[in-house]
Amino acid sequence: MIVNEELLKSARTKKGGYSSAQIKFAQDYTGKPAWLKSLVGLNVSDLFWSEFIKLRSSKVKQGQPKKPINAMSKSDGWEWKPKAIDIPVIKKLKPKTGKKAKRKLVTKLDNANFYLSDEWRAIRVRVLEKYECKCMMCGRSPRMHNIVIHVDHIKPRSKHPELSLEITNLQLLCEDCNKGKSNRYDTDWRPDLDEINIVLDAMRLI
Repeated sequence: MIVNEELLKSARTKKGGYSSAQIKFAQDYTGKPAWLKSLVGLNVSDLFWSEFIKLRSSKVKQGQPKKPINAMSKSDGWEWKPKAIDIPVIKKLKPKTGKKAKRKLVTKLDNANFYLSDEWRAIRVRVLEKYECKCMMCGRSPRMHNIVIHVDHIKPRSKHPELSLEITNLQLLCEDCNKGKSNRYDTDWRPDLDEINIVLDAMRLI
């Protein structure tokens, strides 16, 4: 049979074109990408044409079909379980070693009341007198360098409130050194002193 434009129109899909299966079949038959022009006027067999008509509702499957991951076989029944490879790995967190000591918090109100108390003012004067009102870190004094001296808690009061009135936990620092130390360090900048004198000074305050 001779293929003409009318026959080709009758072989179109419902959308008015040609299926991918028809295009591939015709290209293989003619050996040319421009298969439509090549078919016009060509003498083809009835078998070719009937197959070409059937393929208008088919699609060419490109590549290999995708296989489902860990597909359930017929013999598994309803007791199928995923394989280990299909289960995502859960990262196990390493247990933390050691326990952090709970910080003893001192509120702003506690601080305000403490530094206005008679007990603190009395021990503060004793420490200023004992260490001659000089910064134990940088050596400066209010008279010589026009600075402000603080009575500092060596072990910060925010972490060790029980040592707030311990004379052995107090030293003199200028305002700059004390702010730099803050409550991050507990360095003792006092000179070496006779422990007996420290104990005696503490006893005089009782």
